[in-house]
Amino acid sequence: MLPHKSGKILLGNRMQGLFLMANNTELALEEFKTKFDKYLYNNTLYHGTRISIDLYALVTNHGGVVMMDSEGKLVQLYNKKAGLESNSGNFAYLDMHKNLWIAANNGVYYIESSTPISFFDEETGFGDLSVKIKRINNKLVTGTIENFYTFKRQDELGEKTKTFYEFKSIN
Repeated sequence: MLPHKSGKILLGNRMQGLFLMANNTELALEEFKTKFDKYLYNNTLYHGTRISIDLYALVTNHGGVVMMDSEGKLVQLYNKKAGLESNSGNFAYLDMHKNLWIAANNGVYYIESSTPISFFDEETGFGDLSVKIKRINNKLVTGTIENFYTFKRQDELGEKTKTFYEFKSIN
């Protein structure tokens, strides 16, 4: 049970997903739908913590840690592809510096949420020597020795989700 900026309580259930509960005596539940509900279900939502008024960390048993904003949008996914040794997680702890500690089956992960760094390589669709990065028409574009790529945020989680896409033609 985590506080939500709406004044309600955010609840998570391994089998039924996320809900908001009114913070009064009625105890009425409303579904809190996200585009990654199926991912949370398939990877067994296990624990969560609130990082800030607009950010939550949702720990799964098989899919790593999902960072979600208060509107239910994906912010970041920390899993094996992102550098964790394993996708297993059991508990999340937020320290006084707003860094995240994840109790996992094979140890403890430490995620500096206050200074996040992302790395993109062949597994994320980017596989070339980058020589230039620029924002064009509100899109991040990077030029390489051989190609141009555009960055696309992950709207849905999945094993084949890429974040950089190669331009097929330049118009």
